[in-house]
Amino acid sequence: MKEEQLLNRKDEVIGGLNRLIAFLNAREDVFRDTGEYLASWVNQLPRLSITHKESDHLDSLRDRANFAADVYANLSTAASNNPTSEVRKERLWHGKSHLDRVVGEITLSIKGMLRRDYCRRHDLRPSNRRYFACAHVLLDQRHPSLVSERRTPFLDGSVSCRPPSVDHNSLFRRKDGPLVFVSQPYDRVERLKHELEAWTARWGLTFRLAPEESWHFPGHTILYEVRKE
Repeated sequence: MKEEQLLNRKDEVIGGLNRLIAFLNAREDVFRDTGEYLASWVNQLPRLSITHKESDHLDSLRDRANFAADVYANLSTAASNNPTSEVRKERLWHGKSHLDRVVGEITLSIKGMLRRDYCRRHDLRPSNRRYFACAHVLLDQRHPSLVSERRTPFLDGSVSCRPPSVDHNSLFRRKDGPLVFVSQPYDRVERLKHELEAWTARWGLTFRLAPEESWHFPGHTILYEVRKE
């Protein structure tokens, strides 16, 4: 019963967020692509296992966003009736600013949920290694150009130890297992696959492409993993 109640709550949250998206899309001239941006995150919620705490937090953010939307709508009507009122224009600007800020908080919350879900499904834990965008780190090797453990290694100009298309990257470790490097670049799948095939073959590593698992701007970035074979 608890699981069913949680699923119902998640559906309610998704419904509320979709109503907010519709509100933003109806005012695209003001909010530009905000509705589409928020939708790219909300569309990921159905596949996630959301805890009661996460559901409560999303409920709170949704309520704040709905309140901000109501305030903005009222101020917009007042401003259109009296466009010369500087006070109303200023309040309208503050209403939009507040709504944009809450939308940002909602997407940030969903981003955290996606990341935690990814770690749970693949049994991963964040690594505390400082320099990790490097093949030597994944192979548990000391970089030949590393002068000091506290300094960033120099990259070999002929054969870079840096993975291709490094963007929004993280390092994880399986329990009693190898390090896993994750990057989420804005790229094309085929081009990235070709680059990863060549790079991992050079270093004796393996990779996995998973565009649907990206938690940084889903639908616009491609997640890939690199690890030892």
